[in-house]
Amino acid sequence: MPFLLHYFLFGKRPFWRFVCVVADGLAFAAILLTQARVGIAGAIVAHAVYIAIWAIKRRREDKQTLIGTATLFGYPMVVALIGLAVMVVPAVHNRVLGGGTHQASSDARKQQWNEGIPLIAKRPLFGYGPSQAAGVLGYTNPAGVITIDSGILVTLLNYGLVGFISYIGMLAMAIIEGIRVGTNSLSREVAYAAPAAVALMVWLNARLVLAQEDTYPLMYVFLGLIVALVYRERMNAASGPVSSAS
Repeated sequence: MPFLLHYFLFGKRPFWRFVCVVADGLAFAAILLTQARVGIAGAIVAHAVYIAIWAIKRRREDKQTLIGTATLFGYPMVVALIGLAVMVVPAVHNRVLGGGTHQASSDARKQQWNEGIPLIAKRPLFGYGPSQAAGVLGYTNPAGVITIDSGILVTLLNYGLVGFISYIGMLAMAIIEGIRVGTNSLSREVAYAAPAAVALMVWLNARLVLAQEDTYPLMYVFLGLIVALVYRERMNAASGPVSSAS
């Protein structure tokens, strides 16, 4: 979604901008049809953060632009309204935070954290070692299968606070650098660091409630993309100014 939004807002070809809008809508429709709470939360993060990046970039490029300024200064109110809707509107609350049919899943995650915190306290620095979290926690679902849901809890149990801080610090640095370089660069190529950074934010948001490792390779693709584009921007800066068409 961040990449679709990026081309729609900054792309030059009307046909492909239209395709990006349609693709974004189809992705959101798929999320709603599958009732994936983590997908809805991710879509909110992707759109809310990237629209803010777009407003900042527009405001920086042209301080006289009305739409960029209005979006930027109205953004806090929009975020507050989204947060209020998530908390008080039952339909939105249940789709994002859970409720009703999702309550059992939410309760299981709370119980895992309640049981996991004392275990983290026993080995706070380096944890129990790679791939040990589920076995150490020992939480089983109604079918009797050992399971663990939160990626954050998994990281803390596997690698302790040292590993957790290193892990989050690596991602936070990439997100900050990606947004900084993506919004400041005049290169259309390097500007893709911004949607890559937002994609990392969406991925990290999903780790709050998901522990599956299926999407880790995709996360490292985004991370590698940001590193490469930050390096490219430094090389561009060292060789002189870059035009927006380069």
